[in-house]
Amino acid sequence: MTDPKPVWRAAEITATGFAFQHPLDPSSKCTMAPVSRMAGMKDVAVNVVTIAPGEQAFPYHTHHGEEEWMYIVSGAASVRLGDETHTMADGDFVAFYKSGPSHCVRNIGTSELVCLMGGHIVSAKVIDMPELDKRVTWTDAGVHEAPLSAFRQFAPPSPPKGEA
Repeated sequence: MTDPKPVWRAAEITATGFAFQHPLDPSSKCTMAPVSRMAGMKDVAVNVVTIAPGEQAFPYHTHHGEEEWMYIVSGAASVRLGDETHTMADGDFVAFYKSGPSHCVRNIGTSELVCLMGGHIVSAKVIDMPELDKRVTWTDAGVHEAPLSAFRQFAPPSPPKGEA
């Protein structure tokens, strides 16, 4: 295995970007360059995400157990955050809290929307996509999806007396 490369130039980042189309929502698409992964980072995710005019990068979703954020480098965005929609532009920042309101980002401008998106890396992910009625789990056992409506809350069993 080679040593990680800590320095990446803009031209290299652009050349490394790949087209991403969400497998559960083909209308969600963007170009991504996973710069933190490219640099060998293990605990933090930072991606350069480019969204074409009129496009949405990812389905409306919520992450349970991890925080995300977005910083707009250039362009105009509509950020849906729960029941609110925010118009955002160059230099604006938004935090997406774990188990917080669902969110999505759409390019509302006439040129590409370029963002830095990221968060911390967790070993197991649970992602709800309410408009698609999907829950996705991402663990060492693989990536699985099921109807969100199939899940229900339940109380874990109480420990036997004398055990905590």
